[in-house]
Amino acid sequence: LEEDQLMVNLSHSHSAPPLNTSLSDQPGGVELAEYTRGLAGRLTPAIEQALSSLQPGYVIARSGTCDLATNRDFKTGPGDRPLVGYAPDTRVDHHLLALRLTDLSGRVLAVGVNYACHPTTLGFENNQFSPDYVGAYRETVESAHPGALAFFLQGASGELAPPYQYHGETDVADAYGRKLAYSTLAALAGAPNRP
Repeated sequence: LEEDQLMVNLSHSHSAPPLNTSLSDQPGGVELAEYTRGLAGRLTPAIEQALSSLQPGYVIARSGTCDLATNRDFKTGPGDRPLVGYAPDTRVDHHLLALRLTDLSGRVLAVGVNYACHPTTLGFENNQFSPDYVGAYRETVESAHPGALAFFLQGASGELAPPYQYHGETDVADAYGRKLAYSTLAALAGAPNRP
């Protein structure tokens, strides 16, 4: 694998560890340093496994919807100055693209979604590294397709976020993840596993 063939995609989560080692002297920096040191050791076997298991297959794509995302650009005051805050009266695009990857026999290898919503349910009150709602999304999809991998592609979500965000309630993040997972699975329901 050449360097220009490798891309690391990080979802925007306020509870994911930053990869900036210059922050190691900050609170929690010991855990951050340990995490970044071990990252290559975890990524290399995953890349090797992916390269060694390449095979032909199919990608099935279906459109769906999920009403998880809300607008977080609340406008107030003179000139409707935008603030970060829940804006329930603003129209939001709830479209998602669900993907199912199968081998030539139709066995499901992976299920994914491209959805526009920041994984920012958790905020400063949370003191754990967390994938935010993406974790429960992954667990729910993978339990529906044992042996398959789930993936999340964050769409263009500039002003889009969950309705209740920047707190420490992991059960809320998990509920949001299940909501996105069920919407993804519903979009793929009835679609054939191969053309």
